[in-house]
Amino acid sequence: MMFSPEGTLLASTSWDNSVRVWDVAIGESLATLLHSRSVNSVSFSSNGRFLASGSDDKTVELWDMSAWVRPRARTVTKISGDNQEGVAGGALTDPLIVEVRDQYGEPLSGAQVTFSIIAGQGSFDSGFTTENVTTGPDGRAQVELTLGPNPGPNTIRASIAELEVRTFNAVGLGSPVVTDKALDYSTWYLPKGATARLGKGTIGESHAAAAFSPGGKVLAVASAIGVWLYTLEEPERVTLLPSGIVHSVYFTPDGRKLVSAGEWWEGAAVRLWDVETQTYTPVVERKEIFRYVSLSPDGRALAYSVYEGHYTWTLNLWDVTSGTLVSTLATYDGTIRPRSLTFSPDGATIASGHQDGRIKLWDVNTRTVTGTLEGHHRYVDAVDFSPDGKTLASVSVDRTVRLWDVASGTQSAVLPDHYCGVSSVAFSPDGTKLVSGGWNGKAILWDATTGRNLAEFNRHTDLVRAVSFSPDGTTLASASEDGDVNVWDVATGNATTISGHPSHVWRIVYSPDGARLASHSLGNVVYIWDAAAGRLWATLRGHAESVRSISVSSDGRTLASASHDRTVRMWDLNTRSTVATLPHTFELESVTFSPDGTTLASGDYKGMVHLWDVVTDEKINTLTGLNGYVRTLLFSPDGATLAAGTDDGKVRLWNVETG
Repeated sequence: MMFSPEGTLLASTSWDNSVRVWDVAIGESLATLLHSRSVNSVSFSSNGRFLASGSDDKTVELWDMSAWVRPRARTVTKISGDNQEGVAGGALTDPLIVEVRDQYGEPLSGAQVTFSIIAGQGSFDSGFTTENVTTGPDGRAQVELTLGPNPGPNTIRASIAELEVRTFNAVGLGSPVVTDKALDYSTWYLPKGATARLGKGTIGESHAAAAFSPGGKVLAVASAIGVWLYTLEEPERVTLLPSGIVHSVYFTPDGRKLVSAGEWWEGAAVRLWDVETQTYTPVVERKEIFRYVSLSPDGRALAYSVYEGHYTWTLNLWDVTSGTLVSTLATYDGTIRPRSLTFSPDGATIASGHQDGRIKLWDVNTRTVTGTLEGHHRYVDAVDFSPDGKTLASVSVDRTVRLWDVASGTQSAVLPDHYCGVSSVAFSPDGTKLVSGGWNGKAILWDATTGRNLAEFNRHTDLVRAVSFSPDGTTLASASEDGDVNVWDVATGNATTISGHPSHVWRIVYSPDGARLASHSLGNVVYIWDAAAGRLWATLRGHAESVRSISVSSDGRTLASASHDRTVRMWDLNTRSTVATLPHTFELESVTFSPDGTTLASGDYKGMVHLWDVVTDEKINTLTGLNGYVRTLLFSPDGATLAAGTDDGKVRLWNVETG
């Protein structure tokens, strides 16, 4: 085998008399080059344009790779728009422009450049903080930026498939723009005594956490503080239907009402909202968790699974109009409980995916099981019927998407390209396509007939909780535990991002001056908030796995984050960039700065505490002998003593100087 000089191609030889040429980035075979006998060696030319192969047939063949290899992005260069100044709340004078060239140094047209605002409160023309732009014949792509309402820096990243990154900076000047409180969602429906809300609440934990209205102009997103309604034609228009934690949302067929289900410990767990008046009536009165629900196509029936206590769950059918229980279909223990539900298009059948990997088909009229589909090895997280009701799609933690023939109850296809757990699935309205969302943040678009992988959407950095097609099938929404909702153009793969939904907050730390708040969840992102304005100020992305702990230095300039990717990253909070990466052998659980900011302590799950010199980024010492995970670390005010709390229930005090 041999890689091309730029690493984008791989040539492999085989006893079947062939050379296979692979695209490394997408793992796709580009060409099969044949000899009459087995091939022994291959070699690329220095510019990667030609490939030579030697064979037992006593020949050396020279192959021109340009016959098969598409031009690909090699360089991204900033052309104009960097380091501008403008009035806070106003548009910049010059657009931000980058130029993309291919592996041969030629301008590359048709390449997708992602512009993302990673710091500041600005937005692009679309009103979103992320914009995908396709390069023209000159290889150039551009966006226009409107600065945030408050003075200060904005940082914009331009990238292609995360391989090439260029950063633009812009500064807003003048006085803060006075925000209309009626449009400032950070002040809506606050608890007594609270001054601002950081973000819009975490996205609901259900495969039905996002739904388009029947007209396709509104997107509903379930969150920890209610239901957010986004008007897609005017992204700045947003409505909150306030309540407790919502996991699932469904529009009624006429689009005038919306059913929400979630967790309210006092009052209704399922509510029917009038979208125009923003008022609701209770549908199901229970003080339990409603996470797995489905609304019938006519909007009259609701299927739901609910925890009854004592490790018991029930599957129920409810009449939405009368607000009465029609039937309890079944009772389950926790090992086989339902995890996903969906009605067939005609409303006659309910499919329920279960903890044990089975899928049951229910006849709504007789309330009996008409079939059991077996094939998944672990629990089924989402199910969806095709529009004609003949096919059922299911996804599971076993890393597969499976298609089933409903009439025969047999499996018709297994789609295995996720290589991780799969959490969400949906058919397109015409039934020709299928989308599935995985634990690694990837959404895959499939040909529902052939099972062919049509496209992969890779912008998310955490589990894709919900996917949903617009009624016309041209747009796709994906909601992730990374806190973003992406709205994709199915044909081009271009997307805009609705941000502001942070992941579950695991820790939160003030900067020393109180101006900033840093928070993280079990995802791989750290959020920086403007404490006074209650707005997201920056998003720090770079860890490959979940962040477990954060700490801010005493001068407020540096943030340290410890992750399960076995690194501690130190971030410059002025530039929002990584200034150092400290490698570890094991997954990390805790990190803290010393009071003078010169020393950093990190704790791993093997019971070791590591001390680092912040100036040189070198390890000073490793403290051993602890039992279990080092969950928390804290320096004494004089920095001479370090406290470490571990899973064995003990807190140990260390002399930092002597170890």
